[in-house]
Amino acid sequence: MKTCISALTIAAIGLPLISSAQTTVIDWGAANDITPSLIFLQEGGGPASTPADYNTNPAPYSGDSTLNLGAFTAPPQDNGSVFNTADDYYVNRTGKTPDFYANMIGEGATVVSNFRLENNSFTGSSNDHLRFNFARAGDPQVNEGTAIAYWDASTTGLTLSSLEVSADRNANVSSGGTEEFRWIIRLGSDFYISADTGAISSAGEVRTLTDFGSVSWFTYDPVSDIRASTIGSTGQTLDFTDLSGAGFYFYGNDANRSNLVLDVERFTVQAIPEPNSLGFLLGFAALVACVRRRRQ
Repeated sequence: MKTCISALTIAAIGLPLISSAQTTVIDWGAANDITPSLIFLQEGGGPASTPADYNTNPAPYSGDSTLNLGAFTAPPQDNGSVFNTADDYYVNRTGKTPDFYANMIGEGATVVSNFRLENNSFTGSSNDHLRFNFARAGDPQVNEGTAIAYWDASTTGLTLSSLEVSADRNANVSSGGTEEFRWIIRLGSDFYISADTGAISSAGEVRTLTDFGSVSWFTYDPVSDIRASTIGSTGQTLDFTDLSGAGFYFYGNDANRSNLVLDVERFTVQAIPEPNSLGFLLGFAALVACVRRRRQ
């Protein structure tokens, strides 16, 4: 009996210590071996074009502004070659978080949009990166563009503790205009988006959020439409538990630009295992130890 009491006591003492330990649940990049070459990505309903001409004449995104959380309906393209499965869009299957969902939409008749994985060309580090590119098509204007990327967390029973992105943004012929960078989180099955945290302003900027009460959070439905039309207007009170995924939202609007680009080298999320999950595991382990001891 004393052994049982000791085991349960250890479990009770150990629970707060373990539950305060952060764990990395999303870790994409930074690396120079993610992809061996330039890969154009397509989300379901994206540009309809043949692999042969996609690199030289990418079609504008028209009509699709949703985040498809299922399999890609059109395979990614690699310099004219079509991959066989959706998993191949992240070529190097490392121990990091390989799979992400992404989409973008450029608005205005002149906008040609594409997003891709680029090999060994991130500013300052030569790492591979994810690029969202809004470029002109004949007329030097980029009217408006929205992009989103989202990763599922590697496990469940989590309380969010930090978000971090390493990104680079560049634009040509810029004169004022509007840019936004927002964090996206998913708690259970519900998406939320932060208020604008300001444009990515420097090459290789590392942006971190740990004080989640310092920004306002709103409901968001990117599955219906990634654009601002599905962002709620009322701030939400969140406890940041039951984390199931996270990502970011990027928006730019400036008629004086010939192109607008966001490059992302790394995206990481840390979380703390929730006490109820750990309590069950530790309690169960202590109970098993008691039963074995008494049988002996």
